[in-house]
Amino acid sequence: MKIQAKNKCFVFIVSGGRTGTSFLGNRLDKMIHDAFSVHEPDVFTGINKKTWQRIRTFGFYHMILGRALKKTGIRNLTQKYYSGDISYTHLCEAIINHREKYYKSIEKKLIVESYYQWYGILPALEQVFDRYKVIAIVRDPRDWVSSWINHESHFGSRDMVTRLKYRRLDPQMVGDTAFSRIWKDMSQFSKLCWTWSRVYDQILTFTKKDNNTLLVRYEDLFLTSDRDKSFIKLLDFITSFERTHFEYNFQPNLLRRRINSTNRNLFPNWRQWNKLHSQQLSEICGVQMQELGYGNEPEWLAKITVT
Repeated sequence: MKIQAKNKCFVFIVSGGRTGTSFLGNRLDKMIHDAFSVHEPDVFTGINKKTWQRIRTFGFYHMILGRALKKTGIRNLTQKYYSGDISYTHLCEAIINHREKYYKSIEKKLIVESYYQWYGILPALEQVFDRYKVIAIVRDPRDWVSSWINHESHFGSRDMVTRLKYRRLDPQMVGDTAFSRIWKDMSQFSKLCWTWSRVYDQILTFTKKDNNTLLVRYEDLFLTSDRDKSFIKLLDFITSFERTHFEYNFQPNLLRRRINSTNRNLFPNWRQWNKLHSQQLSEICGVQMQELGYGNEPEWLAKITVT
């Protein structure tokens, strides 16, 4: 049960969103020879030029209407598999049916898909693809939560998924009874904390088992002084396959052109948080935070200490 795509190589970039997946999907093929890279925008948040190309390949139903009806699309597959509504075999078959024709239509030998919703169906990659790599991007949950609140598109006023009465990942969907009981009364802040914890629990579980995966910190790619070094490490990883190597030309100027960022400041940096917010996030996200090396600042430790 494999994708038949003429010996192509594949890269999947996954995250919890707000981590540069749009930037990477729209820029990597400008650096890597014989590569096609694409960021798959959510049908609820808009489409781009490459999405129109997919509509011509798949048809309007598969790309737009089917997604809205929860019949097609990676988001729907992720939610159905994660919640146990479809089997592993069904998931693998659905990915092949959803992607094989599209991959065959692409002439390039390296295909890079960047879309955070792949996080829920990562276990199928080994079964479906002969040659693949995964870049898993993690971000400090304190900044991740603030970014989503300021973007207003996840449990916020600009959240088209919720406004159109569709479901985002929630505790009932995955059998989390403790949070299911209080979900409707939880704040946007707390819901985002729970979402970060659940998504990255899935991603971390996969990265520990799969040798084709590179875990990368958002901060190392975009914020630190040696980000060029981190980006070259990423490029080295995704261009090297058994018996196949893709040449690349690192362009640091492209790294400076961040996209999909927000200038809204509805919610402050964690250093301005009160103890309540700090302790809520620590209670929900603390295990994964510690594993990823976040939250060791003395100032943060003082905020989460219960007195």
